Amino acid sequence: MLKPLVAKTVSRVLGRTGRVRQVETLSPNLFRVCLHGEELHQLRGEVGDKIKVDVGSGMRSYTPSRLAPGEVDFVVQAHGESAGSRWVRGLREGDEVRFFGPVRSLDLAFPKDVPWVAFYGDETTVGLVEALERSIGPSRLRGGVELATADRVAVRELAVDAVARDDRAYGDALVEHARSASWEGGGFVALSGEAGTVQRLRTYLLKEVGLAKTQLRVKPYWSVRGKAHRKQLERTFG
Repeated sequence: MLKPLVAKTVSRVLGRTGRVRQVETLSPNLFRVCLHGEELHQLRGEVGDKIKVDVGSGMRSYTPSRLAPGEVDFVVQAHGESAGSRWVRGLREGDEVRFFGPVRSLDLAFPKDVPWVAFYGDETTVGLVEALERSIGPSRLRGGVELATADRVAVRELAVDAVARDDRAYGDALVEHARSASWEGGGFVALSGEAGTVQRLRTYLLKEVGLAKTQLRVKPYWSVRGKAHRKQLERTFG
């Protein structure tokens, strides 16, 4: 109980307040939240940064999909009856939203002459892949985002493929997609989303494809086995 209270206190003291300009429904379970306000004019950040948002009963981390003077957008997955789900489904135009950040999370700064960047993630990474495409352009972006079939529409306009999970376990369809891809040409790969999936993809790319660790950018967001498992895996990635 103490940790959420500390986070909310930090948010009130050090955070910023924006107002909801729009809540855009991307799919049945994915929503883009667009904030604006005077306190947002000094926001500075890089692709892959995160913000921590006060969702009423705690703080949740999201990746900005767009930062502009006075504005910030991010994508929220509504998953079951979680605090973040209830919060985003109840948001209305004009509501105040308190958050702090952006802070560093995943370094997605690539050389300007990189021939391609492949991104692999899931529903929790839609905002991240939007930001990456905006940064490097759709012509150099490839890869896949694994989603429930009903949510595939959320990435239909992006350069990555919408990979249907169907009834398979998390990551099975995404690993299958990666195995069918071409890895020639010296590009980079960004992996994010579910920790076990990230681990499987990372192992495949290093051991079977033969990519170097320096070609990978890795940041698991969550794990089907819980937070402790995500943190444990993250320590092994180096």
